[in-house]
Amino acid sequence: MQKPKFYLTSSLLNTWIKGYDIEATIKRLPKETNEAMQAGIEFERKAIDGEIAELKSIVENSLYQAFLCKECEGYMLLGFADCIKGDTIYDFKYVKSYDLGKYNDSVQHLIYLYCADMEKFEYIVGCGNDIYFEKQPRDDELLKVKIRQFSNWLDKVGLREDYEKNYSVERYKEQIDNYLNW
Repeated sequence: MQKPKFYLTSSLLNTWIKGYDIEATIKRLPKETNEAMQAGIEFERKAIDGEIAELKSIVENSLYQAFLCKECEGYMLLGFADCIKGDTIYDFKYVKSYDLGKYNDSVQHLIYLYCADMEKFEYIVGCGNDIYFEKQPRDDELLKVKIRQFSNWLDKVGLREDYEKNYSVERYKEQIDNYLNW
């Protein structure tokens, strides 16, 4: 098998799926941390530091910010799992409002489950003083479809060159090599 030359992350694919400023993301233009991003960072920090009683049993003795990678459809998928405990990957989110199924369209759980070869993923969503748990299934076929659609889209809109310039696996070569023992 030929090693992939380029990588994909859930944030890149989710930006494309949700129709956010994908061109800026592909070109890796600087982005300032906004209030919502900072709230998410703070929620995750509090959870990991054991400051949220409801989450203590999940984060205790867990693997935090675990690097994940695996080849799929000619790309190297990369991610950093917020928390892995036992047979479950957990990801922390903080939002102003929450409706059940908010993360159904996300590819984050698809990528992380595929890379870790696991079956259980749960978003832990903070919203005000409430915490919600949203389980998501593994679906490797859906992930592969999304990757192929994104790849075709890059060619269609003429962003392949920018993508390849900014998403070379060389950026994470040491971590990938250590993870895969190549």
